[in-house]
Amino acid sequence: MAPMGPMTGGLPAWGRLSTSSKRLDPSWQFVDPEAAAPLDAKGAFETIAGNDPRPILLLRDCAHSEKDNSKVGAYLEDERVVLAMHWFHLVRVNKEVVKPEHPLHALFAEGAPHMMLLSGDGKERIPIALMPSSNALWGQMLKMLKREYKNSADESVTKWRMLLTEFDKLDKEYAKLVGDESRSGGEKAEGKLADRRASIEEKRAKLVSDERKLKDLGFKDPTAYEKLKGKAKDESWRDKLLGKPTPPDAPAQK
Repeated sequence: MAPMGPMTGGLPAWGRLSTSSKRLDPSWQFVDPEAAAPLDAKGAFETIAGNDPRPILLLRDCAHSEKDNSKVGAYLEDERVVLAMHWFHLVRVNKEVVKPEHPLHALFAEGAPHMMLLSGDGKERIPIALMPSSNALWGQMLKMLKREYKNSADESVTKWRMLLTEFDKLDKEYAKLVGDESRSGGEKAEGKLADRRASIEEKRAKLVSDERKLKDLGFKDPTAYEKLKGKAKDESWRDKLLGKPTPPDAPAQK
């Protein structure tokens, strides 16, 4: 993770354990099509959106990408911003998009901000200054999420952060259980450890279930789910939106 930078009102992710940390590691898709000619605005948007109906957080690389990435990395220290990224399709584009001949140049015909928020239908865009405070970025993200989803992202992030704390507690319980198992002896001790393991597994299942429910904000666009589902024959398509269930790290069986 990039070194910590100055922020305003940030909520740091320091001290999170393994399970929570997995939720705080956003994944970007790099889009760089090899079209023969520049696309129009509609074609350029459809290229970066693909079949993902989520709003887009677009990051443009530039000549100073290494320095800029370090700055953008500072946002990853703010849990609100990182968790809210789950409701965006995170897209990065080549620094060459500023050139008129680039296939995706139409996305930047009205200016070339380093970051931009785009609605799921491409009709609304929010250019973002290179390094706003994390509070400013958070506010713009909430504005777009309110447009796109039925439920409050602000409330869901607050609840999600509480779940991360519970995941941290569970990770500590697992770590202690592993240590106790390595030192256990006798049937009575084994029985107590088995009961503890069962209790931890029950808590784990409940947390994962609660997490998936709060992550589903519900699209306002009724066609979005069908777009996401596509030709899938089962409900696995939801993992693209909600993420595959990622349980806490379980201790190895003795």
